[in-house]
Amino acid sequence: MRRKPVAVGLVLLVMWFGCWAATVVPGTSAVAVQWAVGNALALAAGVAFGVAGRRG
Repeated sequence: MRRKPVAVGLVLLVMWFGCWAATVVPGTSAVAVQWAVGNALALAAGVAFGVAGRRG
């Protein structure tokens, strides 16, 4: 049962790295959007790994 939250956490972590690796034009609202999405993905990945740890 622990595999699913770990897999979700890994997918979210990869998406988070992709978000931060994306090139954005400095000084635009895209920077704020990238920051918000990156933090949301990091939080979601942390929650998924936390759930996996509690089920273990």
